[in-house]
Order: sequence, then structure tokens, then C-alpha cells
Amino acid sequence: AIQSIIVVVIPSQTPFLRLLDALIGGGMALLVTALIPRSPLRTALSDATSLFAAFEGAAGTVAQGLRRGSRVRAERGLEKARELQGRVDDWRVSVESGAAIARISPFLRRQRFELERFERMRQAMDLAVRNLRVVARRAVYLSDDGRERDVAADLLLELVRGANLVASSLTDISYEPAAREVLTAVAARLDPVALVPDGSLGDQTLITALRPLATDLLCATGLRPDEARALLPRV
Repeated sequence: AIQSIIVVVIPSQTPFLRLLDALIGGGMALLVTALIPRSPLRTALSDATSLFAAFEGAAGTVAQGLRRGSRVRAERGLEKARELQGRVDDWRVSVESGAAIARISPFLRRQRFELERFERMRQAMDLAVRNLRVVARRAVYLSDDGRERDVAADLLLELVRGANLVASSLTDISYEPAAREVLTAVAARLDPVALVPDGSLGDQTLITALRPLATDLLCATGLRPDEARALLPRV
């Protein structure tokens, strides 16, 4: 399309010659894309794998900060969580590009289901990344007192384990039920009063902040938001 626009704006003595050139060039570009397409799944899978690996690293660092009562580690986790948005955007671009190619290429129509599944997972992970930043900010704030918070750290790591199973389902959909089972088990325990009955309001707020994160990861396994929220205990 960009090349066609360049052709159109080049001056010509013959009326409509550049427009004809642009139409031919654009048509040939679409034809080549349809008949000799690149593999959109490969690029989308690479971007998704990169995001999940970085997500594990960011959440793991936040969990270390909570376990050690270290503000430095918690702040580093927050920095990593903030850097995740670029990877989410890369995945969005590759999925949208792949879906566009699959729509016009007869050879890639079987990949539409996988690309649609990737898009559903991407939307859920976009929200999960945002909620991880909320958890990380809360962890930084609470770490000022230097107290170890093993309960919150363990819960966050269990959510990471579920996210890793979601990542495995990118190439093998049979991992989705296992991911859902792990995440459901964590979500069912996220009652801040029951988990930290003697904790401060800040400690209970931290557990509460894990609830939206669990919901988003459950949505990545294929649940609807209302179904995921129904798995959380009432508070």
C-alpha cells in the first residue's frame, strides 16, 4: 500500500497512468501475499513465548521481594512488569498481521482458529500484565517495613505456575485444562481475611490485588470473565 501511494504521487504526463500503476502494484502485492505467505503462527508464537517468559521473570522477582521483605527486589520486579507492555504490543501486532494474511490466503485458513485463540489469550494477558503492575506497586509499598510475606509470595508463584501452563498451551491446547485446574485452585483460596487474619489492611489489600490477576489468567485458559470471577470466594 505504501509503495502504491508513492507511485501515485510521482508526476506523470499521461492521465491516470500512475493510478493504474498503483492498482497493478497493490494487486500484485496482495497476490504474492496470498499465494506465497509467510507463516503468521511462527511470528505470533515467538512473540507470545517471549511475553510469557518475561511475565514469569517479573512476577518471580516481585515474589522474591515479598519473601525477603526487600524493597529493592520488589522495585526491580515493578520495573520488569512495566517493561512487559512492549511485548504485549508486539504480540498484538503479530496476531493482527497474521489474521489479515490468513483472511486472504487460501493456504492459511486452517490457522485462523489458532490465531483467534492467540488473540483471546493476548487480550487476557494484556489485562494480566496490567494487574501484575498493580500487585508489584503494592509489594513495593509494603516492603518498606522489611517484613517477609511468604503467603503472598507463594500465591503469586502458584499463579506463575498456572501462567506457565497457559504458555505451554500455545503449542499444545491439551495443556489448557491443566492450567485452568491450577489457577482455579489458587483462585478459590484468595480470601484475604482467611489467608492473613492477623495481617494489616495493607497485607489483605495485597491478597485482594491478586484476585483480578487470577481472573485474567483464567480467562487466558478460555473461561469467560463472569465464569472466572465466580471461582473466587466472596469477600
